[in-house]
Amino acid sequence: MVTRLGFLASGEGTNFQAIIDHLKLGILSECKAEVLISNVKGAGVVKRGEKEGIRVEVIPYETREVFERKVNSILEEEEVDLLLLAGFNRILSKEFVEHWKGKCLNIHPSLLPSFGGLGYYGLRVHEEVLNSRCLVSGCTVHYVTEDVDMGPILTQAALKTFDSDPRTLQRKINLLEHLTYPKAIQMHVDGLVSIEEIRNREEVSEWENVWEERQEEYLEKRRDEWERVWGEKLEVVLCKYVIR
Repeated sequence: MVTRLGFLASGEGTNFQAIIDHLKLGILSECKAEVLISNVKGAGVVKRGEKEGIRVEVIPYETREVFERKVNSILEEEEVDLLLLAGFNRILSKEFVEHWKGKCLNIHPSLLPSFGGLGYYGLRVHEEVLNSRCLVSGCTVHYVTEDVDMGPILTQAALKTFDSDPRTLQRKINLLEHLTYPKAIQMHVDGLVSIEEIRNREEVSEWENVWEERQEEYLEKRRDEWERVWGEKLEVVLCKYVIR
């Protein structure tokens, strides 16, 4: 059965684009992008969605109750199975989150539970990481619950933080997110994880080996960007600095 994906996004949409690219390359399987909903007219993600030819809806944020009612109506109309928050800049209500329990994912630019929760977004996350003298940082994909950024974790990826300023670290982790979010989606679709449990680590490890081989095509297409941001060859970066 094909898992129907819906997106909630507010910004530039680079994670949205990474997921779409994984779908187009056939790396993400057994799922399909159905609808993108944004609360920001003219956002970069809206233009990306229109370019990719999926349904795009812009819903101005009047009140949370009205907004969420309209969102749910569209998601139900499209029979969405899995809702993906991709740079969505609003806090969802307890009722909305409960309705989508186990069927809504978010990505956060730190190794949760550190540097997460209310107020931790954008550049501030990376400033706090470096101010705390952390040797590693990364990103986390988790199920969305009432507690902001504290839902059960699907997967994480990490990198070494040395020689980084906040903006450079942000760019590096953003690239890491583009690998990690599609992986988490496939883990959910394949039944490796759920909001209640994660399958045994040995099974997940075997799955990850296969996934990394499949993802090589996407990485190769992004080689120039990775090497520009890191200043080193992609192979060196993946071997020396990144933990996937």
